Amino acid sequence: MEFVYPLFLWGLLGLSIPILIHLFHFRRFKKVYFSNVRLLQSIKEEKQNRSKIKKRVILMLRMLALAALIFAFSQPFIPSGNLAIKGVKYISIYIDNSFSMQGVAQEAPLIEMAKARARDIVLGFGREDKFYIISNTSISWNAKFLSREEALELIDDIQISPAVYSLQFLLDKQKIALKNVKAQFGFIYHLSDFQKGISNYSILQDSLNSLSLIPMEAVEQNNVSIDSVWFDSPIRLWKEKIPLIIQTKNRGTVDAENIRLSLQFDGQNRPLGTLNLTAGYTRLDTVYLNLDKTGWQKAIISITDYPIQFDDKYFVSFQVIPTIEVLVITHDKPNDALVAAFTGMPSFKISYQESDKISYDNWEKYNLVILDELPSLSSGLVSSLQNYLYNGKNVLFFPHSNADVNDYNLFFEKLKISQILNFNKSEKKVAEIDLLSFPFKEVYENTNSAMKLPQTMGNFNFGNFSGPGEKRLLTYRDGSSYLSEYNINGGAFYRFAAPLDKEYNSLVNQSDIFIPLLYRLGIAGGGNQPVAYTAGKEELIKVPIDAFSTDKVFKIKGASGEFIPIQRYLGQSLNISLNGLIKEAGHYQVLDDQSLKVHEFAFNYDRMESDLIYFTEKELRSKFGNYFKVYSPGEASFLSSNVSEQNQGLTLWRYFLIAALVFLFLETFILKWWK
Repeated sequence: MEFVYPLFLWGLLGLSIPILIHLFHFRRFKKVYFSNVRLLQSIKEEKQNRSKIKKRVILMLRMLALAALIFAFSQPFIPSGNLAIKGVKYISIYIDNSFSMQGVAQEAPLIEMAKARARDIVLGFGREDKFYIISNTSISWNAKFLSREEALELIDDIQISPAVYSLQFLLDKQKIALKNVKAQFGFIYHLSDFQKGISNYSILQDSLNSLSLIPMEAVEQNNVSIDSVWFDSPIRLWKEKIPLIIQTKNRGTVDAENIRLSLQFDGQNRPLGTLNLTAGYTRLDTVYLNLDKTGWQKAIISITDYPIQFDDKYFVSFQVIPTIEVLVITHDKPNDALVAAFTGMPSFKISYQESDKISYDNWEKYNLVILDELPSLSSGLVSSLQNYLYNGKNVLFFPHSNADVNDYNLFFEKLKISQILNFNKSEKKVAEIDLLSFPFKEVYENTNSAMKLPQTMGNFNFGNFSGPGEKRLLTYRDGSSYLSEYNINGGAFYRFAAPLDKEYNSLVNQSDIFIPLLYRLGIAGGGNQPVAYTAGKEELIKVPIDAFSTDKVFKIKGASGEFIPIQRYLGQSLNISLNGLIKEAGHYQVLDDQSLKVHEFAFNYDRMESDLIYFTEKELRSKFGNYFKVYSPGEASFLSSNVSEQNQGLTLWRYFLIAALVFLFLETFILKWWK
């Protein structure tokens, strides 16, 4: 047995006081005169014997009561292994305040239960101990250790946050904080619902810290979420009716019925019906939007669900353009097949420029650039094509049979793709088409029937190096590439192995391949702008700018207020680094220094928190029990005393206090009833 305050044991010397009182307490006797004293001797002897026993019992009880009080004030305890640390203790408590903690238990919302348990932990330690309270709100990561009163106040202020982090990441932060204050031994607690998606602890022995997990379990796991929303087409054209796909999922353990789905678009709130989803079921619904206006449009898709509601809305933002603009760069005059193909596409606006008279102004307006058999590539054109690709746009390349191979290879080297070896004038046939790639996906009704594919009478051979993200869309019988797609920093570079000229290529005669290819590449060149981003993430957004000065400063305005982000110009685009500054879901605008809108985007909360798959107490014990102390619901109900006993040992002061009261009661009883 050890003592927290051993100096109080000097009080045991005070036990001599009752002895002295009893030894020197002389009672005064009153004289009583009797006429006959013959029988008094025997009565006197009997009374004296009883009095001596009574005095000794009272003396013993008083000494025991005083000794018990002295031991209680010295706070004795039985040490629990290496956890009984003397002096100031350092404790770090993580309180999960993510969206999933909005779930409800029998007593209260999980977040309130976690805060109550955290208070119990703080009260389970001494007043002189120091506490580091951490949550998903990054402002709490200042690694400042607080007094008991400050820690309790901070716990009360914790609110639900959209941010979510892995528990191992937060555990590492807690360990670093304890290491920085040179704690002899640290105490770390995690109060969470322990979703499996974030509870990825690295299982390692830790001799410097006591690690404890306190699970919060909801009564029912009910949650239906809008997981994602997207368009089938990467580009939206004016006066078109386009499908918007909505994916919902029942992430709970019980079936959901009569979930209302609605769409807010173009100033109208439109009900889309009700959903019935069985537990764990994912559903896809399609709604058609009539695009009657050009420019930036926004929509909100929502459902009705309780109690977890952060994922009941999905914000999208997209741009509607009047036409698809294509730039064809030629050596002399454009290929007749290209002119004829685009003439039959009224939604396409085609511009033709000769290679020695190229205007590089406003290239960002073009959805597709086609290089029509250029015999050589100037350095200015190569540089502009690189920037164009980096802005997420598409380039279609047809080689010239008598090309300057060095110019071509210099361009391919900059794109880090395979280079040209030679030109081969032998006949080759295309044998395979990738029907899962975007240019050909869902174009043909019957893909099982034999399809007539192109053949060439001359083509370039390329090196074995395939380059980054190469996808072969059309392949020769010998396995070499006829048409390849390369992912170039978000843009797509499509390279044919043969010239477009009829002398070398039959592609222009295969309209069932040539026309869909041109159309699909045109609509794919919208810059690949997502319809939504994730709030709290370190997103990098590329904003194409028509005409600008690098002196301009752009700002973002939306649900989280107005702020100036980190921004940098690259080519003809503005790169905006958000660094997790946008915390709230909603629609946001990019404004120039004249407060004019130049871009718009939407943010939604991370759906990681939507998945209600938790580790139960038994699973936590099985998986992490050798490295963490896992509290059961019963232990958590008496957390303050359990924490005190776990981290200090078996405390005995309360038992000594009870004993002191018992001894004083017995003394009072004897004095009153022992006559």
